[in-house]
Amino acid sequence: MEKAPFDFNISHSEVARKVVQIESMRSQLDSCRSTNSNSNYISNPEPDSDSSRNAVLQTSQMVMSAQDDMLSELADGVSRLKDQSYMINDESKFHVRLLDDMDVDVEKATAGLRAEARHAQKIRQESSVCKLYIIIAGLTALLCFLIVMGISH
Repeated sequence: MEKAPFDFNISHSEVARKVVQIESMRSQLDSCRSTNSNSNYISNPEPDSDSSRNAVLQTSQMVMSAQDDMLSELADGVSRLKDQSYMINDESKFHVRLLDDMDVDVEKATAGLRAEARHAQKIRQESSVCKLYIIIAGLTALLCFLIVMGISH
């Protein structure tokens, strides 16, 4: 399974996680065995003896208890992960709403700018610069005429 995880439809990270779990269980089992051997729970190595059965039963209960603790910690972690995913989901929905509002505002601003550009183009076409130069030239000629009339009197 470790060499070809895709044959079993598992990712490499899942394989690594399971290897860590197995190693943890092995170390716990070894510590339970060493505790039992140090405490002299197995006084008679015969498989039919009551003390050896009790030791095996106690060891298996300790391993199951350790597994229950690990599963409880895993459940707590999954619960926290679920809560975080809900918070991320809410935050992303909020940002989507903000982006939608911003998109509407940008569209309104673009439409306003286009309208102002059309208005400016219309004004520019209506008031030709050439007409303004002709008016300026005429007013300048009138000014010169009035100055000459004022000096001659």
